[in-house]
Amino acid sequence: METLSANRRIRNRSKQSAGLGTDQKRQAQRRTTQFCGSDFLRAHFPRLNSAVYPGLQNTSLVEREFFNSLSNLEKLYGFLADRDEGLSYPQNMTSTFQSATGQMAKISNLKLAIMRGEGHTATVATVKDFDTRTTLYYIPVEPLFDMLNDNSKVEPAELLLSIFAYLYQVHHVAYYAEKGNYMHYIYKTLEDWILADFEEDSEQADAHLEHFAYLNHSGNELLEKISDPAQLKLFSSRLSAFKPQTKAENELLETAKQAFDLFSKYPSRSVLEAVRYDILPREAYEDNQCISPDQYISFYWSNEDSLYDELWQTINEQLAEYCMIAEPSALQYFDKPQKKEHHNHDFEIRFFDLLNRLADTLTDLNHE
Repeated sequence: METLSANRRIRNRSKQSAGLGTDQKRQAQRRTTQFCGSDFLRAHFPRLNSAVYPGLQNTSLVEREFFNSLSNLEKLYGFLADRDEGLSYPQNMTSTFQSATGQMAKISNLKLAIMRGEGHTATVATVKDFDTRTTLYYIPVEPLFDMLNDNSKVEPAELLLSIFAYLYQVHHVAYYAEKGNYMHYIYKTLEDWILADFEEDSEQADAHLEHFAYLNHSGNELLEKISDPAQLKLFSSRLSAFKPQTKAENELLETAKQAFDLFSKYPSRSVLEAVRYDILPREAYEDNQCISPDQYISFYWSNEDSLYDELWQTINEQLAEYCMIAEPSALQYFDKPQKKEHHNHDFEIRFFDLLNRLADTLTDLNHE
């Protein structure tokens, strides 16, 4: 589970180092459909109580919606879940849901969830996760910073700036120089560790302090640019006017077209919108056992500086402790009869393909 490495690709980390291999990931997925007693409600509905969600006081409404939606699910997939008439609410729903989960597991890789919100009280839904393949999608900003300070690369730098602005402003990709996200925490941790290691060597300590000061200052300077709405508004005109002069710039043009096409089709949609924490086991996010999007999608400083190896070692060791990943999900609700299975991941496919292509483009631009 590595990223933007010297071989110019975003690569998967090995199962051993990733700590989230195939078997573990399957276990994590199964956990999302394991419920006990009335806990199935708490597993899907945050802070479920009658004061916050008055609709749950109407148990007949909850039961009716649940069993009606379950019937729609059964008709589409051709099975019949067990119903124990001797159980009362909510154990009757829990038992039936567990049976439906077992039946679905025999015929599909989809997960089941009981959803509240968006006009639903307790509706059965199928969940299809987008597999991020335990990959870290990290984007180095140093190549753009260097290009912006090179008068011979103004046009490609500005086009690349618009791509970065799109990722930051629309998708809200985390940026290492901003406090509160995972990558900022990693850099701060490394700074503290390194300074402690060289506590008695002032010359080494000063050298590292200078590097951290540089990457923070440069990062903040670039952040002002990619957060500027004008950089996104200029995307179309920059794309139309750009005339590549090198092979790397031609690749930049194709990457920019891919980004702009996605932006044009989904002008305000962020990949983060499809990450549903309400379908994760409650203990996963309450106990910080789930890798969040800002931990696997982020801007960082450089894939070639002196911190590179230490950065990835630290991240790999930390993420190895997690049991699952909060990935984008597509849901199909069964409050109404459904004619066919429908889970659309077109947006996610195009977004992560863009990140992979951008990784190669940045490497090409940095080494031409």
